[in-house]
Amino acid sequence: MAPSPETNDPNREVHHQRESVPTRPLLMAWVIVLGLLVLGSCSSKEKPIGPITAPNPTSFPDPYTEPTWHPTGGVLMFNHTPMVRRYRDPATGRLIYVFADSLSGLWLVNTDGSGLRLLTRGYLSEPDWDSPGTKLAFVQGGGYIWTMAGTDTGLAVGSASVLTPISGALSPSWRPDGAAVAFSANGGASARIYIVDSSGPAREIGAPGWAFPDWSPGGDSLVFLGNEGSRWGVCVTDTSGQGFRMLWGSSEANLGPPRWAPVGGKIAVAGRVRNRDPYQLWVMASDGSNPRPLTQERVQSFIAWSPDGKEIAYVRSQLADTSLTNGTIWIIDVGTGTKRQLTFNSPSE
Repeated sequence: MAPSPETNDPNREVHHQRESVPTRPLLMAWVIVLGLLVLGSCSSKEKPIGPITAPNPTSFPDPYTEPTWHPTGGVLMFNHTPMVRRYRDPATGRLIYVFADSLSGLWLVNTDGSGLRLLTRGYLSEPDWDSPGTKLAFVQGGGYIWTMAGTDTGLAVGSASVLTPISGALSPSWRPDGAAVAFSANGGASARIYIVDSSGPAREIGAPGWAFPDWSPGGDSLVFLGNEGSRWGVCVTDTSGQGFRMLWGSSEANLGPPRWAPVGGKIAVAGRVRNRDPYQLWVMASDGSNPRPLTQERVQSFIAWSPDGKEIAYVRSQLADTSLTNGTIWIIDVGTGTKRQLTFNSPSE
């Protein structure tokens, strides 16, 4: 079954107490821009808010989500709500996690771990940079694809504009030449893949149920999640929706958005192909051959390749783990398996 965007994150299996956030309807561009300049409400899909009460042992909500690598290679951007305090309730023995909602938004860090800073208030969901690194696509305002100008040092918030009027949009992906964006809308059997460019409205490609597209380095194909009979998994197609092939999957597969390496002929995806398997980071050749897990620990579904195709950024998201390394961003070398922790949780105890 095609996973919905809400169920892609493996931490959705953990139950938390949290405040509800009203869904914002589509607003005019200048209203969204103003909202981003100040506190700006955003999709609550991944956003931890205020005090979180969690039993022990369990996982806490991931403070870091949705990393995206800037094409210059020197920085990563990601959505983040800092954890400021953690303590145990003496009456119940339960762990309490407190997050700084006022600092929730899109953040930046250098790939050596330095220079951590807040860029915008409010999450910019599922961000993706174009190849020149001058424009960011993201999901905002009730599920619409937006774009915003920027560089590896910051974003021009005033340049934000709606790319397409299609609602329920997910997973925007720039074509390598920066002239078009592929995305999907809705979830499950109602999912559809669209391509939009400067020449006209978005056009639908492929079959119902296709979701989460990502461009090949040559811009002539897309990798995505789709089904073949009862099997669900990683598939490819050309840009007209023809030449469908399933690369890797099963009737039990639970997978996040697949990502094509910018160079190197590989595809990465987070998930599992059998129910009894752990939810891990996988890599395979672009024809689906030689799939292998890169991590032993559980990871979030949203991952990002480095521009040179040698490394992948991911969020460690292990269930039943209350250590402060959980919910942080890691970088793994695809060739050697060497990994390093990039971001950290540092709450007062």
